[in-house]
Parts: sequence; structure tokens; C-alpha cells
Amino acid sequence: MGFGFNLVLADSLYGESEPNFISVLDEMNLNYIVAIRSNHEVDLLPRQRTQYLEWQRFKRVFSDLSSENRFIREIIHGKRQEKRY
Repeated sequence: MGFGFNLVLADSLYGESEPNFISVLDEMNLNYIVAIRSNHEVDLLPRQRTQYLEWQRFKRVFSDLSSENRFIREIIHGKRQEKRY
């Protein structure tokens, strides 16, 4: 259709669909951020740990131009890699 994407955002339904949705985004070389549920399990190699970075505030702006403060943080399982959750 002639338009491109700089970033794809997806909720946990897509974020936990590794063999399908995420692999297509990788094939298309698209940048993406996907959510995973807090009870999503990750297996770590021996002697690796999980790092919880500081919460960061951001302003969520809605289509009616109202806004509210939200918070996000990065959780790193094991070593920081190209793919991060």
C-alpha cells in the first residue's frame, strides 16, 4: 500500500507467539516491542540471573488527546542480547 513502519507494538497475545508472529517481524527486519505476561517463564543457563531495571515513567496520550502517566521497565533474563523482553 506504499507506507512503512518504523516500529511495531504488540500485546502479549502476539508477544508470546515466538514461532509465528515474531519470526515474521524478524524476517521483515522490522523493529518491534512486544509485551509478555508477568507469569511467562524464561529458562536461564546456569549462573545467569534476571535483572530488573528501574521503572521509567512515560505519558500515554489517547486518541481524544487526554493523557495519563504510565510506567515501563526492561527485564533482562541472562545476558543482554539483541532481543530483549
